[in-house]
Amino acid sequence: MTSENFITPPKPSPGTVVAKTDWLGFNTVFYNVRTGAHSANIHDLISPDDLEFHPEGLLNYLEFGYSALGQTPLRNIRFLQPHSSLIFAEGNLTELPNIDPAKAFLSGPETSETDVRIFLQEAVSEWEKSVSGPIVVPTSGGFDSRLLNFLIQDKSRIRAFTYGISDRQNDSREVVYAKELCRRLGVAWESIKLENIHSYFGDWDRLFGVSTHAHGMYHMEFYTRIAEKVPKSSPLLSGIVGDLWAGSVTPTEIGSPRELHLLGHAHGMRADVSQCFLKCRFDLREGFFEENRTRLKDARWRLLFLIRFKMILLRYLLKVPASLGFNPWSPFLEIGPSLGMLMLTPDRRTKRLWQEEWFTENGIFLEGMTLKSNTQNSLDSNSIRKQPPPQLDEDLLGTLFRREYIRWINSQISSPGMAVWIRSALLRTPKIKWILRKWGMTDFQIQAYGAYLTLKPIDNLLRTAEARKAR
Repeated sequence: MTSENFITPPKPSPGTVVAKTDWLGFNTVFYNVRTGAHSANIHDLISPDDLEFHPEGLLNYLEFGYSALGQTPLRNIRFLQPHSSLIFAEGNLTELPNIDPAKAFLSGPETSETDVRIFLQEAVSEWEKSVSGPIVVPTSGGFDSRLLNFLIQDKSRIRAFTYGISDRQNDSREVVYAKELCRRLGVAWESIKLENIHSYFGDWDRLFGVSTHAHGMYHMEFYTRIAEKVPKSSPLLSGIVGDLWAGSVTPTEIGSPRELHLLGHAHGMRADVSQCFLKCRFDLREGFFEENRTRLKDARWRLLFLIRFKMILLRYLLKVPASLGFNPWSPFLEIGPSLGMLMLTPDRRTKRLWQEEWFTENGIFLEGMTLKSNTQNSLDSNSIRKQPPPQLDEDLLGTLFRREYIRWINSQISSPGMAVWIRSALLRTPKIKWILRKWGMTDFQIQAYGAYLTLKPIDNLLRTAEARKAR
């Protein structure tokens, strides 16, 4: 969907700083190198007459699952990198890096667990005092939302909400753990049943367009339902990327520019680049790799790069609730608490041992209890079954991708046969799935769903452009 009110903006004065980004790139700024326009919403920059694709921008998007390395899939539309300024100079927009505040932390001494606890407690306490009314905490029962519920001092203000991801959502591990956590902390809790996430494709596209894949609609339904239960503009406390800072992931080593997509942490939400007709030399990857060759050898820098890469997607965790009237915040976007966790000793960060002990001390280490729950993740499969998403347009996407690939995606997602459902169900069934995967069986439906969600924003863009031509 392109902007109905696309205009070329007036030129600013030479040397003017027209936009800045934060240290992580959470506040994404897109800019059009041809028109000089910039905006937080990519739709504001897309002209119906300017839909030329950038080969590496598109291929990186397909492989990462979102726009990467400052380039969107569209040739003339870029986005500011973290800790950077957008300056109008010599008649053009120029991107200049500011001092990276993370350098001082990552070259300094390791932090103590006592200091990290203080960082987190003070950050949440200050925020808690600055907001009024009930505090909404999306609570999965995992370590991040568990920590946030624990850190809020006035537990009577918390309204915790959870959705399940298994066939019977109330038996889901997320629901079972969240319910027990809130019982122990004395927190008001409620489960939200998700039913129609595919109804929100249009809402998602209006917010994010071709900047990222479309795998966040479940949050749109989740917060839409929560908004009916709490006052408007309620403060919301998010656990965005808390797991990454705390030690849940050790980024793989990167030996070449072509391996940079491994830091994309895509979780299967990507498309097959070999099915795209466009080819390129991957100059953006080459440039990033050469500039950061030494840092990429350091696991802590790799983790920071991973978070910065993925922030153009992960910002939805706050942008979606904000679009529905909530007032979201997270301590894990603040440099002190975040890099404090990253700079803990590696042996304590591994498997998040420092948090396990903290939770155990306070009686909320739920993993040490005998809580019966379902660990199956069937949210995507159930969503496809209940409400098959519309088919991708083979004719429009066929100008960029092999038609056989688009046809295969549609056959798995929009009109799957019985064999597809049986295979997918078996590969989600505990005990059976391990045997089948050991034999090399793949859940093609979930693989195709990742590709579908990656191509859907491009499909939307091409459909809108085609509709305008027909007017």
